[in-house]
Amino acid sequence: MTFSSFNHVLNLTIKKKKKARIIETGKLAAVKIIIIEPGENLDDVMVEVNMLKECHHNNIVSYYGCYFRQGSTKGEDSIWV
Repeated sequence: MTFSSFNHVLNLTIKKKKKARIIETGKLAAVKIIIIEPGENLDDVMVEVNMLKECHHNNIVSYYGCYFRQGSTKGEDSIWV
C-alpha cells in the first residue's frame, strides 16, 4: 500500500495523525504515527494495533495495515498504523 499527500491533522508528543490518500484505491486514509519511547515495551503498543485489526463497525475507522519504522537515532522509532 502506498500513500501520497500527507497532511498533519494532529501532532501530540507521542502520537501524530496525518491525512493521506491510498494511491492504489484513491481513498482517503488516516495515518496514526505512534512514537516508540526508549525502553517502552512494543507489546503494549501492539495491543492497540491488534484491537484496530479486529474491530469491524461502520462507525469505526477501518484497519489497512501497519509497519515499524526505525529511526536513525535512539528514540525515533515509530509504528505507522
